[in-house]
Amino acid sequence: MSPWSVAKIGLAVFGVCFLLIFFWFCFLLCVVRVQSQLGETEEEFISNKLITLLQNCKAEKERLALQIEQEEEYLTNTLQKKLDQLKREKVDIENQMEQEQEYIVNRLQIQLDETRKEKE
Repeated sequence: MSPWSVAKIGLAVFGVCFLLIFFWFCFLLCVVRVQSQLGETEEEFISNKLITLLQNCKAEKERLALQIEQEEEYLTNTLQKKLDQLKREKVDIENQMEQEQEYIVNRLQIQLDETRKEKE
């Protein structure tokens, strides 16, 4: 075999190896792109899921805030009614005590007058 034949065979082997390496590189590049696209799809799915969860949390927070506001209003109204009732009862009791006090004072005045008359 001549040196040129060996060189041609070596060059052919080198060319084949180069093509194999090139195709392998292209294959790996395609795999990376597919994985990247899958990764982007997965990231988008996760992002969408998180956005949905955040929206649900926000809606729940608003619902709870409204419920708390309604409960506070109910409690305020209930307590105001109770306070008004207690104020009326207080006025009634004060009036009753004033009447009793007048009765006692009048009775004592009468007794005092009677006692004075007896002493005279």
